[in-house]
Amino acid sequence: MLFLLLTCFAGRSQNTKPGVGQLHDSIHVFLHRYFPENQVDHYKLERDGLAVTAFDIYLDDGSEIVFNRDGEWTEIDMDKKPVPNPLIPPAILQYVRTEYPKADIIEIEKEEKNIYKIVLDNDVDFLINESGQLIHTDD
Repeated sequence: MLFLLLTCFAGRSQNTKPGVGQLHDSIHVFLHRYFPENQVDHYKLERDGLAVTAFDIYLDDGSEIVFNRDGEWTEIDMDKKPVPNPLIPPAILQYVRTEYPKADIIEIEKEEKNIYKIVLDNDVDFLINESGQLIHTDD
């Protein structure tokens, strides 16, 4: 019994098959709206003790989307495919279209308030604010 208690409290993440009952309604809506042709392959619940801190969703096409405990996306990794444009702040999308017209955004991560990490399919990555102002690049 002690082993079971330690396992429950020590576990930082839990792999779960698509019985998606533990997911926020907002996650279901998000997936249906932006990824209607994909199915959830599996997901992980990230935990701090007993509290869920994040939901790592893995889709059947290899994409991964991370949601915070409130059901808001924090990271999208499309596994070499473009992130859907409606998920990219307009000024960031415009910056990429202007500066890297032949590149697609394949990963986007909300780093902190109004700061995003962007990864392009040409191996360029950078930090940019929501207004489209470049903060740092690693190209």
